[in-house]
Amino acid sequence: MKAIVTTYRTGGDRIALAAVRALARAGWQVTLASDDLTTPAFRSRHVTARLQVPSPITDPTGHARALVQAARDSGIRVILPTDDYAVLALVHARAELGDQLRAPLPPAGALDLTHDKTATLELAARTGLAIPPSFPVDTAAAAQMRAAGTGFPVVLKLARGNGAVGLKIAHEPSDIDRYFDDRAREHADNPHRDGVFDFSQVVLQGYVGSETHDFSALCDRGRVLAAVTTRRALTFPHDGGIGILVETTRDPALEAAGARLLEALNWHGPAQVEFRRAPDGSGAPFLIEVNGRFWGSLAASVAAGVNFPDMACRLALGQPIGPAPQVRVGLRYRYPLPFLFEYARSGAPWRDIWQLAQAFLGARSDLRLSDPAPALAQIRQALAAGQDATNLSPLAATADHPPD
Repeated sequence: MKAIVTTYRTGGDRIALAAVRALARAGWQVTLASDDLTTPAFRSRHVTARLQVPSPITDPTGHARALVQAARDSGIRVILPTDDYAVLALVHARAELGDQLRAPLPPAGALDLTHDKTATLELAARTGLAIPPSFPVDTAAAAQMRAAGTGFPVVLKLARGNGAVGLKIAHEPSDIDRYFDDRAREHADNPHRDGVFDFSQVVLQGYVGSETHDFSALCDRGRVLAAVTTRRALTFPHDGGIGILVETTRDPALEAAGARLLEALNWHGPAQVEFRRAPDGSGAPFLIEVNGRFWGSLAASVAAGVNFPDMACRLALGQPIGPAPQVRVGLRYRYPLPFLFEYARSGAPWRDIWQLAQAFLGARSDLRLSDPAPALAQIRQALAAGQDATNLSPLAATADHPPD
């Protein structure tokens, strides 16, 4: 069995590393593809072949065609995209896959909806899920007015996009001013817009004050085949963002809410539904967003007993998957690199820094004695890049070749 996995030069590379290791464990020969062959995942001993392809950000058509051609030339029958742009490129090139090549891809309309924050929340409300108050704001003054009515803290984020890119938790009016000042410096002349991100539009949301809880699943046309729920015990940035210390949970309410939304989307393939718990004691899950791809904590899901990459490939090929595996609850997984360096610099509590640093003492993490090269590459890159190593935006990977 052979598969192509995609990656790119940001924190998303850890998703590809988890997929490569999981597929190799299941007996797959893995070709890893990217426009940059220097990411840590390429150092894994489980990568059978390396493939350089055009960037899915600057040349999505060329990216998809190169993947398809390489798969046909090598007798590979399945492509497993692990980042937003590769998923989007392959969805648009679905017809080019033909009859023999497969990929676990969602419907185009469902994928586009998940990139649109407002549309996602509207769908969630129609399906009976709780959502935070949300308002489009185009200036600091408009955001200040909405924040006065909502109450601080508030969340500022891109109207189109996902993950921690463009996200800021504002605790006071000056935080809003700084957010819009930074946007004016970086994006005033030509704010970037594409099928995933739009830096020209911002929404303000009421802050749901609790930990982030995730429902991560593999679906077959809206039906959940397997799922894992997790909580983000530590995040980067410290007050909300990507999970860098996660713990698997058993959460029936979250499972029901996530499954209901993915069914409404008729979702196909992997996806993560992000929630926060109501702070009023009810514990009701409030939808935050949907990531229409594999998730940052994929390695934790695999360590908890669910080999999602293998299941996704089998789903794409129409092979039997079997019953959902039992999830190991209470498993804690740490992602210390490159975030530990910036966490220590940021003034985070020493207790949190210690929790993250414990990964070096043998706790569950991407640091593997049996496959050490990716971690060594992460350390080298973090030391060389400094704070830039924690840049979560996929657009950072195109700094030398900015999008048109």
